[in-house]
Amino acid sequence: MSKAERKDLYVPDHSHCTVCSRPVALNKWFCSDECEAKYKDTMKKRRTRSYLIMSIAFIPIAILLIFSMLGGK
Repeated sequence: MSKAERKDLYVPDHSHCTVCSRPVALNKWFCSDECEAKYKDTMKKRRTRSYLIMSIAFIPIAILLIFSMLGGK
């Protein structure tokens, strides 16, 4: 395809849906309410998983600190 032919193919400015990558208007993140709901559900699961991982990492440290305080007496 030559440069002249490519100039005829005009694609308006757009972005893509965060979930499914369909083209959407520049000021939007999602193409539908369904994609927005999927995104919110995914973010909620990630946040829950992150809190769980932080808790699992914190509990052994807290136990070690408690035993070190009690064991020093």
